[in-house]
Amino acid sequence: SLPAVLTRHVTVVVPQRAAMPSEFIKLKHADGRISSFQALPATRKHGHGARVTFAIMDEVARQDYAADIYTAINPAASRGKAKLLMISTANGVSNAETGEGNFFHHLYATKEEKQLSFRFLPWNLEPSRDEAWYLKEAMALDEVARNQQYPLNESDAFMLSGMTFFNSEALEHYRKNVKLPLFRGQFVAAGRRS
Repeated sequence: SLPAVLTRHVTVVVPQRAAMPSEFIKLKHADGRISSFQALPATRKHGHGARVTFAIMDEVARQDYAADIYTAINPAASRGKAKLLMISTANGVSNAETGEGNFFHHLYATKEEKQLSFRFLPWNLEPSRDEAWYLKEAMALDEVARNQQYPLNESDAFMLSGMTFFNSEALEHYRKNVKLPLFRGQFVAAGRRS
């Protein structure tokens, strides 16, 4: 029962009509080529040793094992012309120094270093969404949910999409007014320890 748009130029080989649902979809093209799709659960075990030409990780910011899956599938997706596409709404941030926290944000924060392509899609990219739509639909959500589902920019998406201890307006103010520290250093214990 695939949508018609997926079956216009191909024949569905698996699953057969009225068959039990399957993690596999196989399509046969007019020239005889077979395209195979496999859906895998988001567990630590999956992605290892696979040969892929195109992998999709969906809602990465909400996957408990996103870092493990990325580590497992990245070698297979980095061969030749293979691609790995990671899609997600934001869900908070990671620690910039340790990488702990939200793995999707960690990849975003280190995208230049890792040479990853990134594209942010704001809520108003959808042509049917205007300011009136936003006021009616998005503003009905609390601030965290609104910034997870309908952010306007990357800062809103990450900084304001997690449960923050500090007031979000204050965070935004300080983000825009960052000052460099006057000194950096470490505390070193002096004297004898008892």
